[in-house]
Amino acid sequence: MFCGDGFRQKDEETFFLKIPENRDYKILQITDLHLGFGLFSHKNDKMALDAATLALTAGELKQTLTDAKIAKIFEPTRDELVLTLRTRTETYALLLSARSGSARVCLTEESFENPETPPSFCMLMRKHLTGGKLLDVQMEPGDRIVYFTFQCTNEMG
Repeated sequence: MFCGDGFRQKDEETFFLKIPENRDYKILQITDLHLGFGLFSHKNDKMALDAATLALTAGELKQTLTDAKIAKIFEPTRDELVLTLRTRTETYALLLSARSGSARVCLTEESFENPETPPSFCMLMRKHLTGGKLLDVQMEPGDRIVYFTFQCTNEMG
């Protein structure tokens, strides 16, 4: 659990943070934000992303992953894909989840147990995307659909 100067947790969902008067600060109001790996809600991370939060997440993914190359693709469960993306300096795991109670897209450090034999959808994604370069991450304003644009080559080059 997060700890620090001026931080005090009241219960599972409420905390207090005292900000010194002589420092600049910005206020961000977050209501029912659960990204699947939350700092303050680690036990109850099951709510889906709303459009505004997803737009912020898509912007962060775009900034972090643009020009990254797809190194590996896994399908740990029927409703999830994990793409391993490499930039010049870092390696990231991008989780794409379509689970009914916790659909999300996020970077993760969690390791997943993958099936011994990859499912056919995973093999299809590997065929078309492995080695591809992520060019863009976009989202329709007010909608909850994120578009990933990849530049890929096929067996013909």
